[in-house]
Amino acid sequence: MTRIVSLLSLVLFTAFNGYAQPAALVNAKTYFDDKDFEKAKASIDMASSNEQTSSKEKTWKMKGDIYLAYYTEMEGGIKTQEKLDEILSYYKKAIELDKKYGYEKEIDKNWSLSQNMYLNEGVSLFNQKKYDEAYKVFLMTISIAEFRGETDTLAMYNAGLAAERGGKISNAIKWYDRCESVGYKGPGCCAFSIYLHRSIGEEEEMKKRLAECRTKYPNDQNLLTTEINQHLKEGKLAQVVPLLELSISYDPNNKHLHYALGTAHDGLKNFEKAESSYGKAVSIDPNFFDAWYNLGALYFNTGVDLNNALTENSDPDVYLAKKKELDEVFKNALSYLEKAHSIKPNDLNTLESLKQLYARMDNGTKYAEVDEKIKSIKGN
Repeated sequence: MTRIVSLLSLVLFTAFNGYAQPAALVNAKTYFDDKDFEKAKASIDMASSNEQTSSKEKTWKMKGDIYLAYYTEMEGGIKTQEKLDEILSYYKKAIELDKKYGYEKEIDKNWSLSQNMYLNEGVSLFNQKKYDEAYKVFLMTISIAEFRGETDTLAMYNAGLAAERGGKISNAIKWYDRCESVGYKGPGCCAFSIYLHRSIGEEEEMKKRLAECRTKYPNDQNLLTTEINQHLKEGKLAQVVPLLELSISYDPNNKHLHYALGTAHDGLKNFEKAESSYGKAVSIDPNFFDAWYNLGALYFNTGVDLNNALTENSDPDVYLAKKKELDEVFKNALSYLEKAHSIKPNDLNTLESLKQLYARMDNGTKYAEVDEKIKSIKGN
């Protein structure tokens, strides 16, 4: 008789335990409806850990709902990536198991609203200059979008901006590159990425990214300018010339481009081409000091080279013939440097060059005038 009672007790215990877990699911729903989120959380944890109810999609859907409410109401909101990932994992489990209830659309609708709320919150924090906080919120927005099977390019771009402003340069590069890879603000994101690589001393990475972006966006003016500046920095004048010519074809009235092309030809000893480019620059802006000065310097330096060659030649006929050419070169240098001086009267480089030219031309009055001005500027 004793054995029978013991067996009956075991049967009753097993039956009770089997019903306890479905009851936990019911209780969780009841507590949730009553907004007793702490008890709802405890009940749903019990249900989700039981073999019988953990295989039900409604268990995980409810767990997501309860944890979302619990963190929002009891802990002041989902403020960490870990908590967000936890909740989303419950909803993912519900969707994986769901065969008849169609929870996916309902869940997606709710999280679509949350995604917009997080994005707006991130923008608000960014505008308050709370860049670290904004960055975290944008990352959470991106996670929600990925959960929904979307790519939130605006959140990704804003994550890049917030990371950059917050000093997280490597993270900023990562998000700018991600945006570019999916076609969002491609050339602009390329430019940001290139600039940031350079800012942290990653010269080789910068060059690699620049080459990739120039190949992908060959007609983008900003990237073209970046490549031009890089070649100029490295002294690669021959490579710069065709790039500048291409850039000028897009923007023919840009005086700075013509001036840059002039300096490249100047450095390559292409006298006529340099003169032509400087000339175009001043025709666009007659008060462009740098171009006038470089025109004067171009003729002045050419004159110095001619003069050096003449002093080495002992043939008097050759000397006389070349002397006229030399005088004409220095005369042109003088006119251009005087024009530059009229635009910037206190520029010492211009004044020193004029002083040498006036001495060469035996113009004592002008020489003394310029010399006095140089002393005055230097405070002598």
